[in-house]
Amino acid sequence: MENSLAKKSSLGEKAKDCIFCDRINAGTSILFETDNFYVKVGYGISAAGHIMIVSKNHYKCLAEVPKELVREYEVLCKKTEKAVNKEFGKTFSLDYGLGGQSIHHQHTHIIPLTGEDYEINDLIKEAVVPTGMKFERGSLDDLRRIYRSGQDYIWFKVDGKSYIYYIAGAYNPEKHLNWRYFISVIKGAKTVPLSWKDISEELKHTDNAKRELTKARLKPYFKAD
Repeated sequence: MENSLAKKSSLGEKAKDCIFCDRINAGTSILFETDNFYVKVGYGISAAGHIMIVSKNHYKCLAEVPKELVREYEVLCKKTEKAVNKEFGKTFSLDYGLGGQSIHHQHTHIIPLTGEDYEINDLIKEAVVPTGMKFERGSLDDLRRIYRSGQDYIWFKVDGKSYIYYIAGAYNPEKHLNWRYFISVIKGAKTVPLSWKDISEELKHTDNAKRELTKARLKPYFKAD
């Protein structure tokens, strides 16, 4: 039976009005592309070095990405993590199921554990455990099974280990694991907006400086092999 969350995906297609499908307008925010994914700098980022890995085709979440593309995705993640770790310090990664996304198109956040105005010493103890939600080690195959069963999730990775975080009920950014709420409200980072869609004029300047620094320092790592 088809999962109520996992509606029919537009496999191999582009979605109308999806900003992640519209790579032309993304312009210089894209640093690197493979056959099926690209690396880009987003808006309202947590810190310099915050970057995303996005599928070119319109898969609504990571659990919809076909198995034959997983190797390409994992190699690109490793390449990107290595570059960010070298330039901006250790990172954690997040990829939301349908509930936690403002844009229903697969995109993995790779986020520095230390930013201009925050420091995360232990992501699990500080951001995951306090929510009280179940989480466990899990692979992308496990993620697909959970998604097909109708359970919403958040996939995250830290210290080289991948986890699946189970969402109980409707997703709530103040109740469940949400990187913006955690860094902005819990950690008190004044330069991190609660929404990339609603950034003050003052924060736009700060955010642009973070974005430009990210591009300048990471571009050399993404030259053609």
